[in-house]
Amino acid sequence: MDTDSIKVGSYLNGCGWDKGAVAVRFELYGISLCFICAHLTSYSEKINERNVDFKKVNDKILFKDQEISKKIADHDYIFFFGDLNYRINSEDCKVEINCLWDPLNCKTTDLPLKKLHEYDQLTLELRSNQDTIVDSKSVFMMGYREDDKIQKIIPTYMYEIELEQGYSNTGEKNLKWNTTSNPAWCDRVLYKIKTLKNPLSKITHKLQCLRYESVNGYLISDHKPILSTFKIVKENVVLEKKRRKK
Repeated sequence: MDTDSIKVGSYLNGCGWDKGAVAVRFELYGISLCFICAHLTSYSEKINERNVDFKKVNDKILFKDQEISKKIADHDYIFFFGDLNYRINSEDCKVEINCLWDPLNCKTTDLPLKKLHEYDQLTLELRSNQDTIVDSKSVFMMGYREDDKIQKIIPTYMYEIELEQGYSNTGEKNLKWNTTSNPAWCDRVLYKIKTLKNPLSKITHKLQCLRYESVNGYLISDHKPILSTFKIVKENVVLEKKRRKK
């Protein structure tokens, strides 16, 4: 098992950098895995700064405790998660945000999560990166994915902090929004499976997200924690050699 870390975000005079990431890698049954927990630049308008943070973490993290140093991209499975701080472009969906804050005055019984998700900054960035030419320098998220279950998660930010109560079993029934900031899915779990370039490789990689949800009963933060469970299947592929007929 090897680790590395990196500082990103803004430099605070006399205090150092205010954001960063830590990463750990290991191998299990011949599969290499890398986990990165990151805290990226905050504030809704700083999309470019978050993108720079994301790219810097992916490019600069280096595991040196090997005969050959490894970067994040060298692993079979990559999990990038944490407070990534991407927000909702709120100017496009004020009605839906008000409905989320005050569901009793909402015209529908269902929360407008799917509509809000259409304006989620991270979703838009992931989509644009998949559509970009492969050799473009702007493709900093190429290959990263997020499970569709994110569309069923209530935004994880921003809530009232209730230190005295700590935890509540009532969960999402008693969510107390802090309306000084628009709601957002700040806390995310992304994953990436290494593309096998060798056509003769005898290993195929499969990944299944079994669980992706927020812990709404957690009250001592203005964020709701997220958790995710994945199933990795390693399969040996039998390759048949075709004999040429004389």
